Amino acid sequence: MKVEFGGAVHFVRVGGGIVAGFLAAGAAAATNSPTPALHERFGDWEVTCVQVEKATKCSILQQQGTRSASGEGIQRTIAVEIQAVPDGAVGTLLTPFGVDLAKGVVLRLDRAGPPLPFKTCLPSGCVVPLQFGKEAIQALRSAALLHISFATAGDGRTIDFPISLGGFGQALDRIAVLQSTKKVSQFGNQN
Repeated sequence: MKVEFGGAVHFVRVGGGIVAGFLAAGAAAATNSPTPALHERFGDWEVTCVQVEKATKCSILQQQGTRSASGEGIQRTIAVEIQAVPDGAVGTLLTPFGVDLAKGVVLRLDRAGPPLPFKTCLPSGCVVPLQFGKEAIQALRSAALLHISFATAGDGRTIDFPISLGGFGQALDRIAVLQSTKKVSQFGNQN
């Protein structure tokens, strides 16, 4: 699949599976999920790592939400999780329910790319798996905002979520360093 960022064409392949991360499985509800060994913030992005057997698995995450009517909690409306891979990054986009699944999701920096298909809907929301090539990652590193748009199922209204890319590059660099270590302690010290 091709997605256009800033006038240049960058290849983005929609992954065949869901990233084994915090979003798709619903980390709060998962009973077998490992406890995060590291949690750091870089701008508007969070870095989280877990120990899985002898490997460190890290991802960057940004979530947006709205305050509940009672004011007691925040309901997640959209979330993006990304993991570094040798040729770029893979990720999971989680949208709220009520989206028009047939129309997909559009990612846009300077102009819109083609719609990306939904993979499935889970109790935590609807999932769009992503894979970004190196050129797309460079475009994301140099941009200020990534716009994520989708249509609502009920009335076809287009919803646009601006995702801040402040700290994106630093967070991605950090997980590359962390994943190259064998173990991350709970306090962020590398062993």
